[in-house]
Amino acid sequence: NDDTLNLLIDNNIISKIKNKNNEIFYEISHDALITPILIAKEKRIKYEIEIENELKQKKFLELQAQRQKQKIIRIRRTAIILTLFVTIISIFSLIIFYQRNKAIENQKIASSNMYVAYALNYLQQDPTKSYRLAQKAFKIAPYNQIAQNTLIKSFYETNIFYGNVIKTGMPFDDAIFSHNCNNALLIKNTDK
Repeated sequence: NDDTLNLLIDNNIISKIKNKNNEIFYEISHDALITPILIAKEKRIKYEIEIENELKQKKFLELQAQRQKQKIIRIRRTAIILTLFVTIISIFSLIIFYQRNKAIENQKIASSNMYVAYALNYLQQDPTKSYRLAQKAFKIAPYNQIAQNTLIKSFYETNIFYGNVIKTGMPFDDAIFSHNCNNALLIKNTDK
């Protein structure tokens, strides 16, 4: 401010100089003041550089943290996408596996039913062949109810011993057959 400048001029610390254009400049009058002023200037420049470096370092660390955060977000997104992809692939694989097993099961049942049809066809003509075909049908698909029933039917209906017992339709615990198996005496245990 002007008061400070006038005080410095009155004490001969600085001089007031006019140039050709009548512009006013101030010059230091004593050489002894130059060194402290230069030291203060140097300290001020160092301080400004330190502040600037601290700001740059702070911005660099913030930028690095932001990049790291973005990298983590990208990794998480990638992990979520991969997890979804693996889940979808797993679901489709399970569906395909189930469909494949269902197709194999259906194929076994169809093949079993073919042997059932042959077994029923030979039931009266050739009981042994009928029984063997029913066994084959059951062996191919033991869970096929038709194959199970045909196997039982071909064994019991074509066998003279069991056939005569089944024809009576009565519940029994034991049976006594004649020597030629044409007649059977069914015994019901009444002690039970």
